[in-house]
Amino acid sequence: MCLDSERKLNPDVEGDLTMDWIVDDQGTASRASRRHGAILYGDFVRCIGEKIEAIKFSPAEPGKTLTINYTFQFEKKSK
Repeated sequence: MCLDSERKLNPDVEGDLTMDWIVDDQGTASRASRRHGAILYGDFVRCIGEKIEAIKFSPAEPGKTLTINYTFQFEKKSK
């Protein structure tokens, strides 16, 4: 959904985007943010962060949190 929305504005969007987020001992994600990557589109990055924070993850150990970073790779849409 985020990629489809961004492609309406920027059909050639491509590149990597590494996101960081925290997962607590309930499996709730928070503080999703761009760590680095070629993709700089603010609304697109915010959308990805919102989607990450909506996911229920496996919980961290009781009383602890996990820091996750994940690199997404987006390619130009094939014609």
